[in-house]
This record gives sequence, C-alpha cells and structure tokens, in this order.
Amino acid sequence: MPYEVTAAVGVSFVTFGLAAGFKPILVFFALLIGLSYFSKFRLGDTSVRWWVRLGLLFLAVVLSLGDQQQDGGMIGQARGRNILAMAAAAEVVMQFWRSRPRDPRWGPLAALALSGCVLLSATNSTGDIGLLFFTPLFFALTLFSVRRLRGSSGGVRGWALVLAATLGVGALASGYVASRRSDLMDLGLSLLAGRLGGLDGDNTSDRPQLGPLFGQQGSPARALRVRNYDGGHLRGATYYDYQAGGWGPATQGRKFDPAGSNTLAVLPPRGQALREAEVTRFSRSSLIYAPLPAASLDLLDAEEPEYARAEDGPVRSKNRPPFVYQFRYPTGLAGETFQGALASPPNSELKARCLELPQELRPALERLSARASGGAKSPAEITRNIAAYLLENHRYSLRWVPSGSRADPVVEFLEKKQSAHCEFFASGAALLLRARGIPTRYITGYFAHEPDGWGGVMVRQRDAHAWCEAWIAGVGWVTVEATPPSGLPDTKGEGVEGWRKLLERAQDSWLALTSWLTGRTPEQLLLFGGGLATLFALGVAVRFLLRRRGVAPPAESWWLPPSGLAPLAIRFERALRAQGVLTRPEQPWSEAIASLPEPLAALAERFVQHYSAVRFGGSLTERRALEEALAALEAAISSKGG
Repeated sequence: MPYEVTAAVGVSFVTFGLAAGFKPILVFFALLIGLSYFSKFRLGDTSVRWWVRLGLLFLAVVLSLGDQQQDGGMIGQARGRNILAMAAAAEVVMQFWRSRPRDPRWGPLAALALSGCVLLSATNSTGDIGLLFFTPLFFALTLFSVRRLRGSSGGVRGWALVLAATLGVGALASGYVASRRSDLMDLGLSLLAGRLGGLDGDNTSDRPQLGPLFGQQGSPARALRVRNYDGGHLRGATYYDYQAGGWGPATQGRKFDPAGSNTLAVLPPRGQALREAEVTRFSRSSLIYAPLPAASLDLLDAEEPEYARAEDGPVRSKNRPPFVYQFRYPTGLAGETFQGALASPPNSELKARCLELPQELRPALERLSARASGGAKSPAEITRNIAAYLLENHRYSLRWVPSGSRADPVVEFLEKKQSAHCEFFASGAALLLRARGIPTRYITGYFAHEPDGWGGVMVRQRDAHAWCEAWIAGVGWVTVEATPPSGLPDTKGEGVEGWRKLLERAQDSWLALTSWLTGRTPEQLLLFGGGLATLFALGVAVRFLLRRRGVAPPAESWWLPPSGLAPLAIRFERALRAQGVLTRPEQPWSEAIASLPEPLAALAERFVQHYSAVRFGGSLTERRALEEALAALEAAISSKGG
C-alpha cells in the first residue's frame, strides 16, 4: 500500500480518536495496518478473507456497543456514529491485507474512500478539531495518493507547492468557518427564515421585535416533523410584556425549573381519547413545540429538560438536532377548549401582566378596541369581533411600510389600517383584547400544514408564525388567529425542490440506521452476527462438498478466468510463437491456429476446447484434460523441432 494512503488513513484515525475519545479497537486496527508492511502474507480470493472480514466487523461493532457517549453528534447519536465509523475502519484493515494482482489500484482507492467515511464521522461532532486542521491535511494526502496511483511523475517542487497551497487555503478557510460558524448560521437563518425571535437557530434569548420585514416565505429547511398529527398551531414560546414594538421577557432571562421525570401531563376528561404524536426536531432551537391542548409532553431522553412553569412556558432541552419527543392531544371539538399541560390557569400576578398596556398607548387602544368589538359584552364575543375586525380592515403583506412618525408601530398599524405581516396582526389582537379587559399573551411558533406522506406533517422554517392566546373565563386559554388566510403558511402554495426531498430522504435513512444501531442490545447484535456466521459456515460446507465430488468452484467473476489458467495460456502462446504463429489480443485462438500443420492443428484445437470449458466453470477432470492437451502439444512441437 502506498505510504501516502497510509498517512491519509492515519489522519482519519487520529481525527476520530480526538472527536470520539480513546478507542482501543482503533489502536488495534492501526497496529494491524502497520504490521502489513512487515509481513508477506496476504488474503487471496478464498473464503478465508470473508471469515477475517466478519471477525473484524464483529469486533468493531461489539466493542462499540459499550460506548456511553450518546450525545455529541451534530447529526444522529454519537454511539450509532461510532459503530459505523469502526465498521469502515475494519474494512480499511481488510484492504491493507488483501491481494489484488489483477487491479492493484483498487485496494488503495477503497482504503481512501473508507477512511474518508471515518473522517466524516469524526467531523460529525460538536468540536472543531477535524474542521480546523485534519480535514485539509487529509485531502492533501489524498491528492498525493491519487497522483501516485495514476503514475504521475510531476516535479517534487510543483507538488510541494500544491501541498502548501492545499494546507494553507484549507486551514484558513476552515479556521474562519469554525471561528464564525455560529454567526454565519445565524446570519443565514435570519436571511432565509425570517426575523421571528426565538424560533431560528439557537436565539432563545432574543425578544420578538416588530419590524418592516418578515421572512415567512424564506427557508424551506426542515424545522420539525410530526407523526400522527393533522396540523395546526405548534406553540414554542409565550410573551407577556409589550413595550415599543417588542415582546418580552427574553427567554434566556426567565426562571426555568427542571422538568422532573421528563413528562408534563394533565388528566384528560373522562372518556376522552387521546392521540400520540411523535416530533423530530431538526432546527437548532432548544424549544419544545406542541399544540395548546396537548395533554402531555414526553421528552424521552432529553438532556436536562427545563420548563418556565411560572409563565406557562416555554419548555426547552439542550439536545442537539435531531431530537425526538412525543405529545398526546385530544381531537375534534374537545381539542378546541381542552386545557392541556401548557394551559395552566393564570394566577393573579400573571393575569395582571396579561392586561398591562403602556400608559401612553392606553387611550388610543381603548378607542380602537371599542370600535373593533362592536358593542359586544361577553369575552368570547369580544374576541370573535376583534379578530373579525382585523381580518376585514387589514391586508396581509410580508412588508410593513411605516409612515415615518414616531408612533408606536402597532398603534400606527391599527389607526392607519395598514398592511403588515403576522407579527402585527397577533400584536394588534393582543393589545386590543387587553384594552377590553381580556387577559392575552403573544405566542411564537409554527403553523403546521404540509403533509409528509406518512400520516403527519412536515414543518419548515418558512412556516414560522405568530398569534395570541386569550383567557376566557369559564373556558380557559383559547387560540386567537387574527392573520388573514392569505398570510397563513398553508396558503402559499410553495413547493419543495426535488433535490431537497432526496437529501431529506437520505438524511432520514441515515438517522433510521443510526437509531436502529443505537437501540440494539448486545444480545441482539450477537444473535445477528451469529446468523451471519452460520450462513458463511453453510457456504463453506457446500463448497467443500462440491470439491469432494470433483466439481470445480465457480469463478468469482464471469469476466475473469479462474486462478491458474493464465500460466497455461502463456505456455500455449509461447508454443504457437515457436511455430511462427503470432497471436493478437483482438484475434481468437481458433483463427490463429488455422495456419498450423497437422497434427499440431488438431492438438491445438483440443487445447482451445478444453480451455473454454474450464474458463467458464468446468470440472476438475476437464482441468486435467486441459493440462494433458497442452503437454501433448508441447511434446509434438519439441519432437518436430528435433
């Protein structure tokens, strides 16, 4: 194996060890690779190589099962990632000990590709070590390896410059990306997915701040996938304090309590059936999203789940995506008024906060709310009338155009009957309801609507939405949707590119595989390995019985002759050249031997017939006849020459 390939493999092993921790099995694989340079033994095209491969794979998987490092992967759990990386490393070792005389370049190329998988698993961690240094070094060594395999004889100076340029540019680029990764991702999310505070990336400390633009039609990147759910509002964070176009308090500044057993639940009404939905969170947000009437939240294996209990949310967890949790909810009419785990009755302090209005805005808001409520008396009727007023008097737009005055943005929106996005409709409804004495809170989250094809919905970053919830005495918290239908995400009609769907399917397949590996017990994997070993043993037994009965084993590949025929072919063509017959690669032997005199032509024809029979799977008896025909031809030529 070329030394450049070995160096690239070593870089991938070291990178993985730094990212995932010390792995004795990885050190053992490295020793086996080093030993291959001091031993002439190689695994040929026999069944032994499959037993060796199975043994190495068995060691790689079994010794990775005890890895307690569950998190630490940007995509998938760390243990599943480690198992796949060790399986690739085991196959790298096989390539160093394989004998491939027909295509010696296949082994080095396979080793490079497999070590690239090990490196990819290493960079799938939350650290920057692989991105900063080892990734450009690996690709530089790969470049040298490919040059060696192609047989290029470029000057040393030229290749030294290429190496220096690769390392320099790679280190600078990866260093910049690593140092500014958080800022770059937040910038991209703000451009693609909108300005809705607390939704995109990890900006859970931000406050929703109303502005001219709302990027609801932005990024189609997946935020959530919800199985067994028909769609609707998925709330993430609640806000109570309004001031100068912004809602608070900031999520990060709230008092969070441990979620205890990772389950938040209330008892459903007697006889009320509940559906269980499963959520996969793809976004970097730490918030847990669920509908208002969710009877329970089961955060499963969440890491340090927290709940801002005093403010009815949000719920958050530190798990990196993808993270899976569940919620149970009632369906039908019961789900419209059912008070779930995130709909606690407000105490006197919280109710007072839900009625607060800036003093300078109160006169204008009371005047506007009296007009919008239309003389209604009951809280439920007032809520319906105010939502209908906003729908009738305002148009939806992704852009709000301020008049240039110093008026409060929400009051200006209401007084001038301007067009704006959902943040203004939600804020306007909340403040108008407060002015009529109805406690209201501002909500950010997603409006789920896109069917995923499996009985659930796919939620994308562009489905970010804002609305409000009102406290109706005798009913509880109810969702107030004041945004016109043209502004709801499900009326946009935006498709998803085919390449994105293929990428999402590949990501889902990878996640399913890593989750399956992580969820297997050692006993299950041992049973699976035992089944594979049994199949191999049966194959070897059948092969042995066929040999005992005189049947030659079939060729490994139909286009390659069985091992041992090449020397016979060389001897045959040497005998023809002794008679002045020159064979060409494109010429069949049957045409070349036509010019031979008798009885040499008959002997040569006999050899060609037996050779064709053995070439395509003849018996051991046919092989002996082939060797006898060649010996007879050589003897006849020798006696003729004497």
